[in-house]
Amino acid sequence: MIKLMYPTRFIGIAAYFHDPAYKKKFGTEHNGIDLYRDKEEDIPIYSAGVGTVALVHDNDTTKKSWGNYVKINHGDNVYTLYGHLKKGIKVKVGDKVDTNTIIGIMGTSGNSTGIHTHYEVYLGGASTKYRVNPIDYTYANHTDYRFSIYPEKYKGVKFIEDLQPESPTINDAEVQQLK
Repeated sequence: MIKLMYPTRFIGIAAYFHDPAYKKKFGTEHNGIDLYRDKEEDIPIYSAGVGTVALVHDNDTTKKSWGNYVKINHGDNVYTLYGHLKKGIKVKVGDKVDTNTIIGIMGTSGNSTGIHTHYEVYLGGASTKYRVNPIDYTYANHTDYRFSIYPEKYKGVKFIEDLQPESPTINDAEVQQLK
């Protein structure tokens, strides 16, 4: 069973999964959520759950796609991706991580219009064809976030404390349904 937590210690969402405003502005589908902070500071990005680092792309100079990014394998064909990180990613392929592991710093690498982290969840495998809405599978903890949520920018955020104990997990049956 996998429990995914937000990879930041605050929640500010600049663009949602399949956000119509994003598509209108950029002409393409948005396949994750963009987490941002309206302060100029180094914002640590944490692993959303227990797992193993599957891919690291650091020192990107192409200005394309996710720029500097990390993909983590959480087991049971569940993966997360964290894009637009600053150069100097803190983990390497094969590292074991959990929700207290800093994997990088929020940045603006790749095809980015400002400092943020693009966050994706995959159910069914590492391929982008398995992308799902991260808000449906990622949770916040009232203790961690109570003073740092931007009320106007957290539409749909779920809290673990408000759910039944078995609800915030991703099980193999859910992954199989999405294949």
